[in-house]
Amino acid sequence: ERRLRGRDKDDEQAIRQRMANAAEEIAHLTEFDYVIINDDFEQARADLAAIVRAARTKLAVQRERYPGLFSAFRLP
Repeated sequence: ERRLRGRDKDDEQAIRQRMANAAEEIAHLTEFDYVIINDDFEQARADLAAIVRAARTKLAVQRERYPGLFSAFRLP
């Protein structure tokens, strides 16, 4: 809220609506495995890149990408 008010670009109604939307989104916080706090853009960007890398290296993704390799291991 402080950031929105400091920008001095939105009227009071818009700020209230954005804060209500944020509260609704935060209410779903526990539904996610990852949370990126965007108070430092470079850190948030690095965190997002790390999540993407982690998702790309999950077993299911790698098994699909390299079926021949994983079939040699006779995994279930």
